[in-house]
Amino acid sequence: TTLFRSVEHKSKGFSKGQILMRDYSDKADILTILMEMTEDLALRLRHHHYECRSVAIYCGYSSNEAEFGFSVSKKLSAPTAGTKALQDIFTALFEKNWSGQKVRQFNLS
Repeated sequence: TTLFRSVEHKSKGFSKGQILMRDYSDKADILTILMEMTEDLALRLRHHHYECRSVAIYCGYSSNEAEFGFSVSKKLSAPTAGTKALQDIFTALFEKNWSGQKVRQFNLS
């Protein structure tokens, strides 16, 4: 008799990265870019019938800034692939960690 069976757990990751054509310092412009990128990521998740359990954001600053940027992640209380839910999460992570520096790059996963 078989007492145990090996089960392979595959983790599938989706990400959306973008190096911006110029430095952005206006918060409204930056959030517009973030919302569009989040929408693309959410669409891909739903297309493949996945939900995410954790998210991560990397925000790279302009080469004119003293700092390089920030990278943070968050484990979600419930899995989601909803555009609005993910936009709210990424916006909160961005706003909590951004201090007005010029942004040149984003990577969402």
